[in-house]
Amino acid sequence: MRNLFFSVIILLMLPMVASAQTASVEDARHAARAYWQAHDWQILDEFSELLALPNYGGNDADIRRNAAHITAMMFEVGIEMQIIETGGAPALYGELKTPGATKTVVIYLHYDGQPIDPSLWVTPAFEPTVRDGALLDGAEVVDLDDRARAVGQDWRIYARSASDDKAPIIAIISALHAMKAAGLSPSVNLKFFFEGEEEMGSPFLEQTIINNTDLLASDFWLFLDGPQDQRGNPRVVLGVRGTYGVQMTVYGPISGLHSGHYGNFSPNPISRLAHIMASMRDEDGRILIDGFYDDVMEPSEATLALINDMPLADDDIMAALQIADHEHQRMRYEQALLWPALNFRGIQAGGVFAQSRNVIVPEATVSIGFRLVPNQTLEAVRNLVETHLRSLGYHILYDEPDRETRLKHSKIVRLLWSSAGYEAVRTVPDNPWAAALIEVMRQATDGDVLIYPTLGGSLPLAHITKNLNVPLVVLPIANQDNSQHAPNENIRLGHLFRGIELYAAIFAGLGEAFAD
Repeated sequence: MRNLFFSVIILLMLPMVASAQTASVEDARHAARAYWQAHDWQILDEFSELLALPNYGGNDADIRRNAAHITAMMFEVGIEMQIIETGGAPALYGELKTPGATKTVVIYLHYDGQPIDPSLWVTPAFEPTVRDGALLDGAEVVDLDDRARAVGQDWRIYARSASDDKAPIIAIISALHAMKAAGLSPSVNLKFFFEGEEEMGSPFLEQTIINNTDLLASDFWLFLDGPQDQRGNPRVVLGVRGTYGVQMTVYGPISGLHSGHYGNFSPNPISRLAHIMASMRDEDGRILIDGFYDDVMEPSEATLALINDMPLADDDIMAALQIADHEHQRMRYEQALLWPALNFRGIQAGGVFAQSRNVIVPEATVSIGFRLVPNQTLEAVRNLVETHLRSLGYHILYDEPDRETRLKHSKIVRLLWSSAGYEAVRTVPDNPWAAALIEVMRQATDGDVLIYPTLGGSLPLAHITKNLNVPLVVLPIANQDNSQHAPNENIRLGHLFRGIELYAAIFAGLGEAFAD
């Protein structure tokens, strides 16, 4: 990392930076490219230093070390970050004002990461390792002492949060350094909001936003998270599905029973759970719960037109997944994401293979995750599921059943609903800010950008739209095969460098595109 003396020099130069000229998209893009080409090894070193910090949001000491490190890095580019205490992992906030700018954009990302299982990583998750390609293709570790050559575009750095979501931090800082070095300034005021517990479901985000509405006041939010398109194209994503989850436990006898003595007499919780699951979702992925689609916002003609403009990628996706068919009425991949999904995340009951026993087990549990679309609320989904279970004859509990309850009700199910769900968000493509971003991205990518109506995954965007009433869009930069949330997470360095160029182009061009 650059030393403190250099940081002070940058701050002393701020009056000069304030008089910098607003750049065109092309000027900013070329400035960013020249910068990363001249500083590729330095960027890699700084990225590695950040990735070496364990960042699970539930570990307060680790997450605060990350916060301090990021704060120091932002300080070097002239942005003083402040800590926002949330009740959980801290959030970070900073501002970069542009003289004469009349619009303000908030840049969101998160700096926490998923937990790790060290036994599943080829190299330690917090010892960043650079390879000359993809691990699955047999790529070799790069000798980082040999610096006579340029950093390879196809090199990948392997570490937790390499793609999700520390890459945007390095890309933002590098883009701002590049613009300052070229005497260019953004065309909008920028605010930065970095969350510290997105991977834990953002339990304190909504209240943090409510407590800081004046601080976070803006015209537009840009979320920097997620992967680019399967074809390798940059993409603008106009929304995300919501998420909600429940753990469902079905009960049988108070203790395990010999299946020979009690089979056909004692209820079998695994069998009952299987029947419940089959009643909720068919083999094609359609949700069978009565009324589940009543509130679903069907795709508009404009949304479907965006999808139809994209090259079909289903065959390539299926080949990569090694599957011969796909679900949901054989809709193409992008269209299927416009509908809600019910995912059985895991089942716990009894044992298999060497752990298999001739026993009727006392209970069986399934973990269920819902992906929601606009107009669906958490309360409505919960009510629909519970009504469905009651229609099957189940007595619903939220705690363990006692003896009296067991003897009174023949069918008992315990529900543990997630406390960290949130609803879906989708910005219409003709929203002025979305349209401006799309225009800039088309310029910055020579027209290669694809416009996605929604991302298949979820982000806590609903907390923003509900409490701040601003449009927002997701802008991913990571390679599709980045293994986010999984062992051996990585990012292709060519994608990181392209991200630096895209961020600089957006900072320079967004205000001008909106004004047009």
